Amino acid sequence: MSQPAILLAAFGVTNECGGRSLSAFTDAARAAFPGHILCWGFTGTGSSLASGTPAFPAAPLEEALSRLAANGHSRIAVQPLHIAAGREHASLLARIAAWREH
Repeated sequence: MSQPAILLAAFGVTNECGGRSLSAFTDAARAAFPGHILCWGFTGTGSSLASGTPAFPAAPLEEALSRLAANGHSRIAVQPLHIAAGREHASLLARIAAWREH
């Protein structure tokens, strides 16, 4: 049985300062969920760091989900980090549903 996987979903970052903030969040999440695989999926388009950096690896949402599935994770918890359940959150839910159906 594979380790539990958590995909943190966020719009993305457009500068290194934002990347540092998400890296700090990653550290806190790893401390809170030891033994879990933790990765990021960005929902935005056009973010200059949407594909991640060596210090902050990330991928577009569907690519991150597919990578986890390809590595044997059949159960993936997706935790959105959008502040409010608006248009971006609704789009996230639709994209996850479409990915699951493929």
